Amino acid sequence: HDETSWLYDIRLPIDKQPRHESLNNLELLTHSGLTKISKLPRLYFTDDEDKKVNTRLNALREYPERPLVLIKPGTRIKKWGWATKNFQIVAEKLSSSKKAEVLFICGPGEEPLINRINKQASVTVNCLPVISIKELGLTIKKSNLLLCNHTGMMHFASAVQTPVVVIFKHGETARWGPINTPHVLLEEKKVGTLSTEVVLSKINQLLTNTTNHKTI
Repeated sequence: HDETSWLYDIRLPIDKQPRHESLNNLELLTHSGLTKISKLPRLYFTDDEDKKVNTRLNALREYPERPLVLIKPGTRIKKWGWATKNFQIVAEKLSSSKKAEVLFICGPGEEPLINRINKQASVTVNCLPVISIKELGLTIKKSNLLLCNHTGMMHFASAVQTPVVVIFKHGETARWGPINTPHVLLEEKKVGTLSTEVVLSKINQLLTNTTNHKTI
């Protein structure tokens, strides 16, 4: 932007081809002369972190023989999120069908949201406590699938290569969607146009077509 051009001493040509935002940022390194650049996001964990997350999951899980599906119903801005009732229905049906064990991801301040979902649901779904960023990333790695809105959660799935179903209410999917992991992008630009049946179908499809459930 012309109004901020004084902040920079290197200006790159504008490429209008749609591509992932991570590649846009890495282009700065390419332009500076670096020739060996990894374009795949990665997270790395210590043995202590691994033991801590395993202990927590072992305590929370009631059906470890089932695939583990994590669901993050919260979003920073309410209108950017799929209806809370829909997440409730998906969690109920996955749990009652015994096709997966579901755990909710609860972000800071989202406890009332999760409590409200469980109060209205016919099946109570356990919830991860609010944990550190690293521990959350490792928990996602140990799961079989993540369901979330267009939030930072999906980028964790990309970095640990966990299959993810993402619901986009806004934004450019090619620029901001998952990368480097099996995924399904579902858009709902108009409220009420994405059914729970479609989402459940895509979840079952990914669970069937990706690696058998991980052991912890």
